[in-house]
Amino acid sequence: MQIHLFYIYRMIITGVLRYFSGFVYNHLKLAKLDSF
Repeated sequence: MQIHLFYIYRMIITGVLRYFSGFVYNHLKLAKLDSF
């Protein structure tokens, strides 16, 4: 049971980090476009 919970927990964390990193990447990209 703990192994399944660990995989679900890790999958949720990786999804959140991926979403957050994508949001930051888009924000920085827009900031660069605005600066130029």
